[in-house]
Parts: sequence; structure tokens; C-alpha cells
Amino acid sequence: MRLTIICLLPFILLPLVTVSGQSIEPAMIDESLVATDGLYFAGERGTDYQFGSRISAHGDCMAIVNGFVFVSWYRGGMDRRNLMLSRRRVDTPEAEWVTIEFPDRHIGYRGDTTKGDSHNTAAVAVSMIDSTVHLLYDMHAYDAENFPDHYFNYRVTAPGAAFVADADFTRERFNDRRDYLVEGKNYERTTYPGFVTDAQGRLIVGYRLGGSGSGEHLLAVYDSTGWNESFSWAQGRIPLPHRYSVYGSMKMEQGKLHSGFSIRYAEREKYVYNSGLYYAYALPPYGLTDWYDVDDQPIRLPIGRADAVQLATPAADYGTAEPSRTSSGPEFTVSGRGDIHFITTVDGRNVHYWRPAGSQRFSSAVGGVIPSGKLYSSGDILIGVELSDGRIRIRTAPVGTNDWQTVYTKTDGPQFSHFRSELVDGLLYAYLQEQTGGDARPLYLQIFDLKLTRQ
Repeated sequence: MRLTIICLLPFILLPLVTVSGQSIEPAMIDESLVATDGLYFAGERGTDYQFGSRISAHGDCMAIVNGFVFVSWYRGGMDRRNLMLSRRRVDTPEAEWVTIEFPDRHIGYRGDTTKGDSHNTAAVAVSMIDSTVHLLYDMHAYDAENFPDHYFNYRVTAPGAAFVADADFTRERFNDRRDYLVEGKNYERTTYPGFVTDAQGRLIVGYRLGGSGSGEHLLAVYDSTGWNESFSWAQGRIPLPHRYSVYGSMKMEQGKLHSGFSIRYAEREKYVYNSGLYYAYALPPYGLTDWYDVDDQPIRLPIGRADAVQLATPAADYGTAEPSRTSSGPEFTVSGRGDIHFITTVDGRNVHYWRPAGSQRFSSAVGGVIPSGKLYSSGDILIGVELSDGRIRIRTAPVGTNDWQTVYTKTDGPQFSHFRSELVDGLLYAYLQEQTGGDARPLYLQIFDLKLTRQ
């Protein structure tokens, strides 16, 4: 479905901004309606849903590759809950969305189909090695004894299916649901699957086995031979008081696989939910012996006690409550020249830690115009993307600094409750859910040209 946008001054745009020898002048170049009925958990927490209200446009739900965008979601309302996948060409303005509906349905909290579970996101990825589309979805630490038909959910297309003509992009391109990546291996109690794709088309999937505060985090690589056997990346199921689980993300930047995260201890008297900032990176092929710490020293996998890769202690530095509260993983980016930036939230305030390239010391700051949302770097510019009054706002700073300024604020059009985004070749793709009522809410894709140029 397409929208025609005719508006007058629909955003606040500052004059052309130059940052560290680069200019940035964002402008929205496309907006399209993906669907009118994305599932949203309305009602009361604990009664109608558990944990959070987001399930569509949530998690690792978007892939941009080869001129196409793929987004995963669930169909609302709670009486439907079907897994959905939508695809559209983004290099053709008149292109329509093509949507596949699967028979798979969100299982609900511990199998209660009247109660949603926000952990059960649907992750999507596309491999350029063989043009396959991969979906991992609807999992929250289920075991085979209690959930024999639902403890691990994976769908993949036949090779060559990702970029077929719209009329041929159908459910029949996908194989049947299966409960493994590598046949014969055990994937019980999986949660938080997420994909990263490298320039060679390899997929790296990360996921947790176990529960909050006591999880083992595994990685597996998909290459020209198919899925390789998973290996333990961080073993949080260690003796108390050091037992933990990881909350964060992985991203591919500058040809390296980076991981930035906080941890949640099984015993956390000093913290509510998460604490600390941690970082490691890997070189291809991202195996057991390819990982390094922030100082480029090799590290042995699996990571045991997490303090081996710790960068900072935001709760100790900036906590205002007792105990301090951080409920989500951090945002981070590593620039091409090696500047490292992390943003997290402690007791409701945004905190920024950064280490300029060539330095051995992290600096930090709290409050002010430090952005929330998503964090990227391009050349010598930091880019923070967030919602302001339910619409996209973009802030920038030179890498290696905390000198933020707002360069774009959208001021009209739909207002959104949440979003996911990706930055690809100077274009920012935002996948958003509209802030309306009920348990079936519109989903949109907005595309922004950041107009990044070097002066």
C-alpha cells in the first residue's frame, strides 16, 4: 500500500549542518503503510500481556538488502496473532508491499493465547550467499516437554527465493517450520534470537538459552555450507554471586562483528534489572578464536565472569535511586577510525560513555541532549535517532565527542509508540507502529536521506 505525501514544512530542519568536515541535511523521501493491523498488546500489564506491550516492529524485525526491505510482524488483534512477513522494493517509488501470512500464531504467555508475551519477537534476515530468507520467531525459553510443537521456531525459504518477482514471493517459497538450525542439535529454552549479516552474505545468529539472570548465550554462523554448529559465546550460568545473562546487541561495522551489552545478575541487590557496560568484537569468520576485548587483546570463549570485558559502571557513576534501575540493553557504535560510543539509561536519565580513537580512557556525561533510541556512526559523524512527540528526531555529534545537536525533527503525520531502524548507505529506514487504540495498529516504513557529504 502506498501513501502520497503532500505537506508544507512537515519538519523542523536546521540549516545545512557541518560536523567534523562532513555535512548532514536529513529529509524524509518516502513513507509507506506496511499494514493496518499489526499486533499490539493493549490493556493492562499482568492481565492482558506480560513484560511489555510491543510485539510488532520489535526485536530484530527488519532487513535491507539488494534493493529490498523485509519486515516481520504479527497480525492483530489477539484473536489472530499470525506470523507475517512483508517485502517491498525500496529503489522503486511506485512499488507495493507484498505480504505473506503464515499459519503460525503467537503462542501467548506460557501458552495462554489471551495474554501476550513481548519476548516472542520475530527476527528476519536474508543471506546473499544463496538468496534465502530466514525467520526465527515466537520463543521464550520453552522446553520440549511442555511445548513439544513450539519450543524452537525456524522457517527458511528455498535458495533463490528472496528476490523473486512480487507475484512469486509466496508462502510456498518457505519450507515447513522446523525446530532446529542443525538437525539433531538441541535448541530448547531459546529466547531473543537476532541476526547480523556481513558483506560476504554470512548470517550470524545470537540467542540465549536459559532465563533472566542465568543464561548461556550462543552464536551460530550460516555460510555456503549452511548452518554451522552453535558455540557458547558467554556462559552466564556460573556460580553465584557472578551468575548473569546478557542484554544488548551485535552489529557489523567496519568489517568486524561488535557486541555491546549490559548484564543482569541472578542476585542484584544493588540494581533493578541491568547493570554495567561490556564490549567485545570479532574478526571473520567470527569463531571461538576470533574475539578481542576493547584493547585488542584476544579473549577466550566462552566469556565467564563478565567483568573480563567490562568498560564502565553507569549505575555507580550516575545512579540516583537505591537500587539503580536500567531496564534495557545499551545502544553503541564504533566509528571507522575506532571511536567507541555507548548510550544507556540509568534512573530515567540518558548516559553517554565514549572513548576517542587512539585514547585508552573513557569519558562520560549525563542528561542534556544525549539521544535515546538508536545510535550509528558514518564517517566522522555520530547519528542518534529517537522519537519526539511520537515522530522521528535526529541528533548528531562529531565522533569522539559529546557535542550533540538536533538536525531534524518531524512535526506532522502519524504519531508512533515505538520503532526500529537501520542505516544503510546513507539512508535511514525506520519501521514504526502508530500510537492508536486497540490491539491491531498500523505499521509504517519511513525512509530518510541523511544527505551525508564530505566538505
